[in-house]
Amino acid sequence: MNLGKRRSDEAVAELLIDQLTIVRANVDGAIAGDDPEALHDLRVAVRRSRTLLKGMPGVFTPADHERFTRELRELQLITGPVRDYDVLLEDLECFIEERPELASESEALRKELMRRRSAARAKLARRLKSKRFADLLDAWQATIEALPTTDESDRPDSRTPIGKLSAARIDADRKRFKKLSADAVASGDPAAVHHARKRGKALRYNLEFFGHLGDKKRSKRLGNRLRKTQDELGAYQDTVVHEAALREAAESAGSVAVAIAAGAMIERALDERDYRLEQFERRVARRDKQ
Repeated sequence: MNLGKRRSDEAVAELLIDQLTIVRANVDGAIAGDDPEALHDLRVAVRRSRTLLKGMPGVFTPADHERFTRELRELQLITGPVRDYDVLLEDLECFIEERPELASESEALRKELMRRRSAARAKLARRLKSKRFADLLDAWQATIEALPTTDESDRPDSRTPIGKLSAARIDADRKRFKKLSADAVASGDPAAVHHARKRGKALRYNLEFFGHLGDKKRSKRLGNRLRKTQDELGAYQDTVVHEAALREAAESAGSVAVAIAAGAMIERALDERDYRLEQFERRVARRDKQ
């Protein structure tokens, strides 16, 4: 069978079950916290699921689409702070190597960040151990598994061939990402850069899901370019998140040592942000010349 001619609800359900399997496989590891990659993998699977859900609303009933769009967004948000502190603490190790003269101040900052990370992890663990979370996963799985046999009267894209639906989605994402990238470069505003990054990530995920159904070579080229762009924008966004976390830590700790190390790290983050934005601007300029 031509895979592009499959019903969209069947194809999307299969992909969503794969992502849900990854989520379930990483819950215990995310709770334990011994391996940061468990939480990372869980978050990526949730984010990829959200891309499918938001990008193909006509495959779901309006009620299911509204409910799980909200629920998965909330899950993404609650898992964010721990991951942000994991990345920030890794960056602190690099900073310590670069600025050994601030070793004692950096150690004070590390203790404050670890304290805040522990609080965020405790909150996350409570959520992941909760009946509410278990019920959410069970309800989401039941909805996905029943999708191909759910009443089609309010699911206009249920029978649409996945090749046709995904091609339209990829084309819309590509055009939107191009516009948002230009807006981000023109404004230099972190919020605009973040919007461009999110749209680029959705485009990349959809290419990974469905690129093989169309022009494979073109999809691969675009996917490779997007990965490089996402690396730059991810590093940029890290500096935005780190700056906010460091300012909050310095203000709440009431410690001169913490303030000194945090201030030095913020300066470093701002320099990195400028560099990453310059790289993004150059990449957008090269793209527009092609």
